[in-house]
Amino acid sequence: MAARELPASVRDRFPIFKRKVYVNSCSQGALSDSVRVAYLSYLDDWDERGAPWEYWVELMEAARAEFAGWSAPAWTRWRSRPRCRRA
Repeated sequence: MAARELPASVRDRFPIFKRKVYVNSCSQGALSDSVRVAYLSYLDDWDERGAPWEYWVELMEAARAEFAGWSAPAWTRWRSRPRCRRA
């Protein structure tokens, strides 16, 4: 995909952008199609399974491991920065 095509392809993933100019950048960003699908899956699981602690912890650990796999290099760079100290 060419760099100039990227904004349009990303924009298409946010249904609200088809009918609104969304300028709220605070705590609630625009909802993407993949987040909506994941949220609906979460609600279906809640209806199906209730609140079994082990199941939710297992899903959280899987998400954390996946996130750590792609963010570790950035995290390592951040942690290796020199820290400022107060005099």
